[in-house]
Amino acid sequence: MRIIYAVFALLLNISIFAQNHDKELRDLYYSGKFNELVQLSEEYLKSDSLNPVFNLWHGEGLVELGFFNKGKPYVQKAIEYIGDNDSRKAWALNYLARIEFLTQNKLKAKQLFIDCIDSNTSPKAIESSKFLLVELGLHDFYSDFEVVESEHITFHFQPNSIVSNKDEFVELRENAFQKISEFFGVKIPKKIDFIIWNSNEDAKKLGIKSLGYANAKFCVIHSRSNQTRGHEITHVITHYLANDQIKTRFINEGIAVCFDLSNNNRLEIINNQKEKDSTQVIVSIKEAWTNPKAYPEWVYYPLAGEFVFRILDKWGKNKLIDLIKNQTYENALLIYGEELNAIISELENEIN
Repeated sequence: MRIIYAVFALLLNISIFAQNHDKELRDLYYSGKFNELVQLSEEYLKSDSLNPVFNLWHGEGLVELGFFNKGKPYVQKAIEYIGDNDSRKAWALNYLARIEFLTQNKLKAKQLFIDCIDSNTSPKAIESSKFLLVELGLHDFYSDFEVVESEHITFHFQPNSIVSNKDEFVELRENAFQKISEFFGVKIPKKIDFIIWNSNEDAKKLGIKSLGYANAKFCVIHSRSNQTRGHEITHVITHYLANDQIKTRFINEGIAVCFDLSNNNRLEIINNQKEKDSTQVIVSIKEAWTNPKAYPEWVYYPLAGEFVFRILDKWGKNKLIDLIKNQTYENALLIYGEELNAIISELENEIN
């Protein structure tokens, strides 16, 4: 009898140990501390390699950091050992679907998202799978979109597309991809899925937010037909400059505007937008940098693009790439020094 009690106590302690670590790993995941999540779950796996919870957190962390192939066997092991009624099974299916999509296995990805939905265990995982089926272009709704392939992009044109010259549209964006990709020296994990809508209203019917935007992690763009050719492509390419980037709206959008290949006069656009504002806006670039909602949209697009252009022109590509990896004002000061503030003041004086 004592042996039975001892075994029971041991199993209970193991269970409590696993539950405590599950919460610890969960907190890291939801805090976005994926490097720490991977490191800690790897330590726990050394003593419990078949634990499905540790395998799932480790696999999810690797996927979030962009290491899809490394994460795949851990997610697969989680699927193998997690019970069918456990909500974690749904998340494991969801993450395996993400991996398959990012490695160009779209049919497998679609089926895994559907399997997650059919599992009917985790409402949040099901909601995520339904959304990703739409956002990643896997939903049956897209079955009658016209698909055109270029070397680095798969274009999906809505039926009765308002794009009058598709060949030119494709060529301009393929050339934009090659030019921007060559500048940054980045290889993305898959071809871009470039979905071209006729209107915001059509996209909203399916649950797509206001056009256009890129889900850079998945190399997917939802675009208006008249959008600049380089903006969203830049978002996708620069996302893969580092696997643990710190982004700010001012710099991230400024980079995309700087490389949108439109040849627009940004200062002219700023002045035109300022005239349309109902109240006069005095801009602090440092405030815009640290607060993504402090000012009207023109501050985070043409003004930010002009700022990025000026620091690129003065200090060059290598320092800009360092900034893209960590886009905070504090990091910019480390990269550029106090002279950065002189550039900021000069631009503020021109536009205020």
